[in-house]
Amino acid sequence: MLAPMEIARELAAELREYEGRAGVYVIAITPGSLALAADVARRLRVPFDLFPVRVVSVAQDSERPVGTVGSGGVLVVDQSAVAAQGCSVATLAQAARISAQALADFEQELRAGAEPPDLRARTVILVDDGRTRVDVLRMASVALRQCWVKGTVLAIPTITAASLAAIRTEAEAVVSALVTDDAGTQRASTFREPTSISEIRQLLRGDAVKPAALLPRPTASSVSAVPA
Repeated sequence: MLAPMEIARELAAELREYEGRAGVYVIAITPGSLALAADVARRLRVPFDLFPVRVVSVAQDSERPVGTVGSGGVLVVDQSAVAAQGCSVATLAQAARISAQALADFEQELRAGAEPPDLRARTVILVDDGRTRVDVLRMASVALRQCWVKGTVLAIPTITAASLAAIRTEAEAVVSALVTDDAGTQRASTFREPTSISEIRQLLRGDAVKPAALLPRPTASSVSAVPA
């Protein structure tokens, strides 16, 4: 498994075309990916932030969510998951309300009244550490489109061919240091996940991220700017 700084350096190298560009924003959708997103953003010299999402689940015996609620209350429903789990409209609505309230409470505590970043008309680079389900990443990309972003680029250390095919339907581009077959071993970052609001705030201020080194040249094994 690569060290966290090596993963950030590889992803930043593949994203070199966005370095220093106006209108580009790096985001993470989970606190666990925030340190990686912060390091990538620092190397690219662009701003970053957290666009938190909460999954909407209705069946305790199923790991597959039926939807997500994104920052600001943006709801995205996976209709195939709803049908597969026989979820009623009332059940879905109740589960969505619970997730939306949990997310609102989290953001209120995190930002202490400050507004989240305005992502309208921006190119958003969604950096994930490889631990988020691909269906959640797809729904997060849809949620970002509903926030009127200009485009979404997914940056992830490793992705399987099947996951790449799935996410390409929603993201304008996918950047990964390695694409494996479905049986291949995926690499996830080993950044320590923040465990408190204060640690997340620290990352958002950049206090816990070391200065970025010079970007290396892209590697031949990478997949970058794959069109949807």
